[in-house]
Amino acid sequence: MRNIWLPILLLIALIVVGTWLWITQCCGVVGASTAGAASAATTAAVTATTPAATASKINPLLIRDKTLIASSDDNFTFPQDGFRPNIPGATENAFSKLATYLKDNPSRLLTVTGLYAASEKYQGQFPTLGIARADAIKNKLVALGADGNQIKLADKLEGNLNFPDKLLYDGVTFGFAGKPAPAAAPSARLAIADANKFKTNAPDNLSFKKSSFEFEKPIPAPVNKSYGELVTYLKNNPERQLTVTGLYHTDEKNSSIYPTLGLARANNVKSQLVRMGAKTTQILAKDRKLGTLNFVNDMMKGGINYSFNAMPVVDKGADDKRLKDLEKLVVKPIILNFETNASNLNLTTAQQNKFAQMIEYIEKVPTAKIQTTGHTDDVGDAANNKRLGQGRADFAKNYLVRNGVNGKKIRTNSEGEVKPIASNKTEDGRAKNRRVEVRVVK
Repeated sequence: MRNIWLPILLLIALIVVGTWLWITQCCGVVGASTAGAASAATTAAVTATTPAATASKINPLLIRDKTLIASSDDNFTFPQDGFRPNIPGATENAFSKLATYLKDNPSRLLTVTGLYAASEKYQGQFPTLGIARADAIKNKLVALGADGNQIKLADKLEGNLNFPDKLLYDGVTFGFAGKPAPAAAPSARLAIADANKFKTNAPDNLSFKKSSFEFEKPIPAPVNKSYGELVTYLKNNPERQLTVTGLYHTDEKNSSIYPTLGLARANNVKSQLVRMGAKTTQILAKDRKLGTLNFVNDMMKGGINYSFNAMPVVDKGADDKRLKDLEKLVVKPIILNFETNASNLNLTTAQQNKFAQMIEYIEKVPTAKIQTTGHTDDVGDAANNKRLGQGRADFAKNYLVRNGVNGKKIRTNSEGEVKPIASNKTEDGRAKNRRVEVRVVK
């Protein structure tokens, strides 16, 4: 009997041990597989999200079109739910290059498309957050010198936007196309519009003689009425900025105080709007050179384009730097020379650039003014030369006013013959002494 039970007991023991080992191994494998699956899922989740977020952070800016390559190792960002961009210095340099490219290539049209997510919250003046973001970038480009008429806005609702640290990287895209809309050409009818917010029209328009920086006066009554409506709109909407672009032909001559005839025309219109009550800081003057302008009997109808942007966000650091740069540039006076018994100005390109800097400075500094001081040679008596010097100073002031400078920001005086800068014994010396000195004073 003992011999019979021994094999049976050994068999039972083997079955129990084998069963226990099988259960342990199976459970161990299942546990390991579950842990491995969880680990793989975590890795997959990191792989799925981290590269997208990282790529957004490190994705460099690159804008290309024909001869343009505007790039930066950094990029701009928008806050989640926000439309005001944070633009690093290197990226701003790329934007500056883009603005210059647009100015040098007026036949190119840039479309700025703002991206936004359905989950973002936005309450503002634009239909969508995407348009608001696109407008903010357009506004930056215009501030850097681009023509607003060359930039169109668009928006795109994206279903896969990442917001690492609640920031959106690459929040706009840039696309280029051919010539801008024909609205850039002069028109016999005035039309000014700010999207669907404001519109005014007139059956007439301003007129400019060929090579003249002054529009013909009087202003047609319908145009004057539209200008009044425009000024009211600007007053009621201080967050909007008007860009006035003066057009000019390559063959026209520039006798203004500005670097280009187009800029002079734009500043004349700006001055008119300011006289009617608009704020000078709300109007930006620009120029545009065209190869074709329609002159009938040497007269052009229109010659001015109008566009709107949001007022740029004040960058105090940049403003202070620009003001310091201007202070250095306007220290030395502009010397204007005259023929004997005549009051004719002969401006060089350098003098025109200097005048533009002076005007920018007195617009930025409320207490600053332009002073014109008349000087003469010693031909004739002193009293007459004093009067002649004053006449020349007054002529220079009137010339500045005709160019759109606020007359209240200009004062005049005469030194007559008492402050020569050269010998009156030679014709060359006397010619140098017949002058008006134009300087900035506080």
